[in-house]
Amino acid sequence: MKPVLIMGCGYVGERVGHRMAHEGRRVIGVARHPERVRELKAMGFEALQADLDTGEGLDVLPLAGCLVLHSVPPPSEGRVDPRTARFAELCRRQPPEKIVYISTTGVYGDQGGAQVDDLTEPSPMTDRGHRRLDAEKRLGQLMAEAGIPVVVLRAPGIYGPFRLPVARIQAG
Repeated sequence: MKPVLIMGCGYVGERVGHRMAHEGRRVIGVARHPERVRELKAMGFEALQADLDTGEGLDVLPLAGCLVLHSVPPPSEGRVDPRTARFAELCRRQPPEKIVYISTTGVYGDQGGAQVDDLTEPSPMTDRGHRRLDAEKRLGQLMAEAGIPVVVLRAPGIYGPFRLPVARIQAG
């Protein structure tokens, strides 16, 4: 079985990692902060520290031949995602077997209550939506140029313990 490398092994990545490890796969979690790397190791994952903002640690990531879950969020400002741009360049040098990217339904913008599907034209209304769409486009370009299969999952809000936007909900 191909190893699984999880870029941005946070809330979702941890859960995917546990499932993949249970299936007998080698799981490599990648996190930016040393304390998170220690937590991942304590859970039984292989763990590496790397930072898509600074480039530190990227040279030791074993991407080639891996299935990669890219769940690194874009920066909190701007309309482009330089993290995914750096990740795509890294993939050109070390092609993974496949990339799964967790995006957001926010790329669709306000559809006025209409249903959306994969054929709905993205129309982001927020900078965050634009950043995610930029990431999707960069990965699509990587797929077209390098032949690396990319799957984009447009997830709605991801909630779990201590992740609910309670204050925002209470404020209406």
